[in-house]
Amino acid sequence: MPKLSFTQEPLRGPVTVPVMSLREVVIFPHTVAPLLVGREGSIKAVESAFRSPAPDKPIFLVLQKDATQESVSGPEQLYSMGVVCRVLQTLRLPDGTVKALFEGLYRATFANYANDDPFPTATVTEVPQEMGDETSFDAAASLLSEELQSFLKSGRKINQETVTALTAIKDAGTLADSIMSRVNVPYQRKQEVLEITNVARRLEEVFVCLHGENSIADVETRIKNRVRDAMEKSQRDYYLTEQIKAINKELGREEDPLQELDDVLKALEARDMPEEAKEKVRSEIHKLRIMTPSAAEYTILRSYVDWVMDLPWNKLKEIGIDIADARRILDANHYGLEKPKERILEYLAVQKLSGGLKGPILCFVGPPGVGKTSLAKSVAKATGREYVRLSLGGVRDEAEIRGHRRTYIGALPGKIIQSLKRVDHNNPLFCLDEIDKMTSDFRGDPAAAMLEVLDPEQNCTFMDHYLDLDYDLSKIFFITTANSVDGIPAPLLDRMEIIELNSYLETEKFHIAKSFLIPRQIEENGLQPEDISFTDSALTAIIREYTSESGVRTLERRIAKICRKAAIKLLESGAKTDAKAAAKAAPEAAEAGQTAEAAGIPEQEAQAAPEAKAEAATAPFIVDVKSLPDLLGVPVYRHDRPEQASTVGVCNGLAWTSAGGELLLVETSIMPGTGTIAATGKLGEVMQESAKAALTYVRSHSAELGLAADFYKQVDIHVHVPDGATPKDGPSAGITIVTAITSALLGIPVRSDVAMTGEISLRGRVLPIGGLQEKLLGAKRAGVSTILIPKDNVRDLKEVPAEVLKDLDIVPVEHASEVLLKALDATEAEIFSGGDSLPLAKTLRADFPRPAQPAVTSSAPQ
Repeated sequence: MPKLSFTQEPLRGPVTVPVMSLREVVIFPHTVAPLLVGREGSIKAVESAFRSPAPDKPIFLVLQKDATQESVSGPEQLYSMGVVCRVLQTLRLPDGTVKALFEGLYRATFANYANDDPFPTATVTEVPQEMGDETSFDAAASLLSEELQSFLKSGRKINQETVTALTAIKDAGTLADSIMSRVNVPYQRKQEVLEITNVARRLEEVFVCLHGENSIADVETRIKNRVRDAMEKSQRDYYLTEQIKAINKELGREEDPLQELDDVLKALEARDMPEEAKEKVRSEIHKLRIMTPSAAEYTILRSYVDWVMDLPWNKLKEIGIDIADARRILDANHYGLEKPKERILEYLAVQKLSGGLKGPILCFVGPPGVGKTSLAKSVAKATGREYVRLSLGGVRDEAEIRGHRRTYIGALPGKIIQSLKRVDHNNPLFCLDEIDKMTSDFRGDPAAAMLEVLDPEQNCTFMDHYLDLDYDLSKIFFITTANSVDGIPAPLLDRMEIIELNSYLETEKFHIAKSFLIPRQIEENGLQPEDISFTDSALTAIIREYTSESGVRTLERRIAKICRKAAIKLLESGAKTDAKAAAKAAPEAAEAGQTAEAAGIPEQEAQAAPEAKAEAATAPFIVDVKSLPDLLGVPVYRHDRPEQASTVGVCNGLAWTSAGGELLLVETSIMPGTGTIAATGKLGEVMQESAKAALTYVRSHSAELGLAADFYKQVDIHVHVPDGATPKDGPSAGITIVTAITSALLGIPVRSDVAMTGEISLRGRVLPIGGLQEKLLGAKRAGVSTILIPKDNVRDLKEVPAEVLKDLDIVPVEHASEVLLKALDATEAEIFSGGDSLPLAKTLRADFPRPAQPAVTSSAPQ
């Protein structure tokens, strides 16, 4: 580009020319610009100038100050400086406007403005130009040249002719005007530059405007590049997505995996779960996006994402605890069990007042069939929680609780997490059934894994190996069940509060059957309450003779069997007629009456047959004691009964079983022998030791009982407990064995209406025993009226229902001598016929007088 210079052209003289005011447009000298002329005065001014005989065809174009004004009435509405232009070309358009091409000649001011008809005129005078400071001129010219080069290279749509024309200009003023006409700045700014006559300063202003234009162009270029890149990426993604859809369609896949992942991601953001879990799922989804669905690991990752998404996490159900309502639900669903229900209500009351759940884990311990699991379900209903049950019976692998790591093929979460997937909220009631049935092997001990689950201080960060995330179990209400605490490890047992559910008493079974089991079986077998009736004696006989259990499951099966037989008999007898037959009965009866009257038969006789049939059809099926053998067969169980009369060597003991108490007969026989003692009847080690202790007591008190000091050397004693196939053990038969041995040795019969229980010590003290309630019930069932119990067990009588104690004579005893006086059918003098005897220890002293020994004479010869 040539170096810029300043050229001073000769000035033109004043001349009167037409005037056309411009709106928002500025024309510069040395530039050509097309304009669309629409105002009538302006059109006439242009046409007048174009027809002018002058060679320049001059017209004065000046900017009006207010662009909103349609017409100009005076010079004060115009800027003081404009440009004299040559009209190069005009074109009349169909709409009446004129398109004209103007060439700017020189700057000019105007005077003598005349707003004549048909167009305004004015006298214009050319404005002289000055170079200005030479140094400033050279610097501004150099900067403008460089900025112009940048402008031409900015990528704007500039035709080659314009580029050539601009690079060929040598005059600085002409270049400044040419550049200014092409710069996109407000028209007011252009008017300011137009009015600058100092060329050096004009170059500076043009440089500022051009630099700003280039800066804007650079920003626009960057924006366009970003938009273009984004559009290219978007178009590329769209193209590839469409290709993937086409491929999936060809492969027979109905759903788009990527769209499916997008849906999962949206669902993830809407889930209420810890941020750590969300971040983990996002990471797995990112892996899935770059992985082909046919890859083996794709299914593993997708399965993991589904597991994490399906868990309830922070979603909690609002829990409302109403103690009165909870008590009503527990009483309605469970008869008896007063102590367990009271403890559960206490627990719920504390939770309601404290507002939290942290506390002991409840463990229901009791024999099978007493309602442990159903009680847990009732607690869930009483608290409004969802109910989840997990059976731990047979679980022997630690991974079944904690899950397997995802590195294993077919890995899954543990049973805890699997169970929580089935509920909607993270605060259900979780019943861990049969927790005492877990076993361990070389794969680990599941009971050790349960330590974290059932510890309120640790289970808020339960770590499942499959999830590899902390899961909060602290809001879950855990209840465990077990048949015995013996199979529960001590550390695990320490984390639970034991609530014992004892075996149902016979009276409790009676009420449960009458209030719960019979109505349920009647409904399940399609009967109506009026179709079948159980007598109280029959129900008691079923409980005693056809069941032997701690719970009521077998009892319910027996009742169900009777209901099925009743259904058969009712159908065979026609009792269960349909509604049509019942509706048909009335017209038939009326018709029968009319026919009988016509035949001369008395009306009462005619109605007798259908009434008898209807009565037979509506009579309920009565279940009484006599019908039980036909319905259930011969009795399955029998219970020992006391002897009809007092018998020597036979004593009534009491035993505890899981099915309740039983009468335990202890038989003792003596025979000539060498002093051996035998105990038979499949007795356990403890019971055999009780027999030895009993014999020791009798021998140590033989003098008081009137027995010879060496009686044991002359007889053999055999103690037998009948029902020899049934194992028996425990110390509570001690006083029973003492009484039976004493009776056999003294020949005094034992009262048949007396039963007893108690442990015997070597000194004859009667020690307390357990299972008193069941033993009293066994005695009552056997028809024994007088019961001897240890004195220390008197306090346990408060726990025994009043209906069990009714008609029983409870006699507390402290020593075996009291037992013998109450049990043997003889007077005190007859029992203790030896009177007071000298303690054996005194006879062993050296100073104890002994009878003189006879002299020994020798028969040998002297």
